[in-house]
Amino acid sequence: MEVGTVLVIFSVFLLTVLAFAPDLGLAAEVWSDDFEDGNLDGWTENLNCIVSGGRMKGSQAHAEIQRASTTTSGTWSFDLHDVGEFATTAYYLTVVFKGSDPDVYPHEYYALKIIHTSAGDNLRYVYYLDKKVEGLETHLASYDGLLADDLRGTLHQISISRTEVGEMVVRLNGTAILESTDADVTTSEYFFIVFDYDWAIDNILVDNVPTPAGIPLIFLVVGGAGVVVVLLVVLVFLKRR
Repeated sequence: MEVGTVLVIFSVFLLTVLAFAPDLGLAAEVWSDDFEDGNLDGWTENLNCIVSGGRMKGSQAHAEIQRASTTTSGTWSFDLHDVGEFATTAYYLTVVFKGSDPDVYPHEYYALKIIHTSAGDNLRYVYYLDKKVEGLETHLASYDGLLADDLRGTLHQISISRTEVGEMVVRLNGTAILESTDADVTTSEYFFIVFDYDWAIDNILVDNVPTPAGIPLIFLVVGGAGVVVVLLVVLVFLKRR
């Protein structure tokens, strides 16, 4: 096949990808925080949370913090570190990515909850995708994660995506671990975190485009500039043949 024909076919493919970019997750940032400035500007109702080493963490058990966030469809991503400063085998972390005002009843939300539990002689992370409506909290999905004799210092890269029709996907280090569809909670006022024991969170990013299940993450970085770069790479490669 001639170089020109290959380029035409490849160009059509990439332009098709670009044409459907909103559906493929080309995101626009809504808000973010990497805590590099050493403060918690924009966060409210701070209960025992601090910035240490460029990360937000609880300074003691059952730390809580919240931030106004009205995103209802998009992707919420962050890095989560198991600091493990408390001598316990069972501790919790709850990240409410879409929720109503936690100080106003009835409180409704969708949340990712991670429980650090004992499993025989080892420790395990258990992940839950939770919903709370009319005072009742239910598990929409669960996943048994890493099992080891010591989990301190573990880094989790987590993303949570939700579409307008309620399709939710939780990814751990790029791999989908939790999926569910639910549309009972329709609005959002706050993003908030409960550090039941000591964890640290960094690089929080909220964008307005969800990452659908089954779409490789590599497509999420293809934009206008990406198309140009890929075309140039293909052109150089073909000319060298």
